[in-house]
Amino acid sequence: MATPGHNKTTTGYPPPHNSATGDYSGGAAYPIAVPPPPSFYPSIYEEPRPTGFYQPPPPPPVMYSFLCRFLAAIAATMAVIALIIFITSLVLEPELPAFRIDSASVTSLNTTGPELTASFHITLVVTNPNRKLAISYDAVSASISYGEDGVLDSTRLPPFLQKTRSETTLQVQFAVVNDFVGNSVAKGISADRARGSVQFGVTLLSWIRFKSGIWRWNDHLLKVDCYPLSFVFSPNNSTVSVSGE
Repeated sequence: MATPGHNKTTTGYPPPHNSATGDYSGGAAYPIAVPPPPSFYPSIYEEPRPTGFYQPPPPPPVMYSFLCRFLAAIAATMAVIALIIFITSLVLEPELPAFRIDSASVTSLNTTGPELTASFHITLVVTNPNRKLAISYDAVSASISYGEDGVLDSTRLPPFLQKTRSETTLQVQFAVVNDFVGNSVAKGISADRARGSVQFGVTLLSWIRFKSGIWRWNDHLLKVDCYPLSFVFSPNNSTVSVSGE
């Protein structure tokens, strides 16, 4: 039982709250709501925030830009030139020259062991069939052979130029005087002559180039094989005739 004048406030409890003065004078205590601290890592659902102003990349150096334009101009020029050459080739339609042997003769044909003596005179006609293109011939050479590997003699011919739709006559001479040709070649020529006909081959090599006004085509190596060229001997070996072109 409480004595008069004694403080009736029970210790151990917070004082109740006085709404008029804002003080606590009693009642139960309640926790204060504190917002959680912000997360250190951003959420994957959050949009990235700008960190500063956008800075465009620096322009390329002047030398680099000039080099790119220069290379592009060269590539375009080469493409245009190639296209023009292709169209010109289609329009002009270059054709290879034609060759024929008008006459051929051999004198003093004789074999002694592995050696051969003979003189050949051949008239070769070259025809340019092109209507709009001339043909130049350079480093011209000719050779005469027996069989596949038996080259008997070779000679150089002067360069020449053929106009359009024209013919050029070449006089080709070969001289073999006691030249070593081997036993197999010498015996083969002797056996063929005994049968009345010996077959030789004439080969012509030349670098050619087509021309039309200011246009020049690249050089091409031309090889012409005239084989077989049969030299027919009469029974008394006094005359020789040629068959084949």
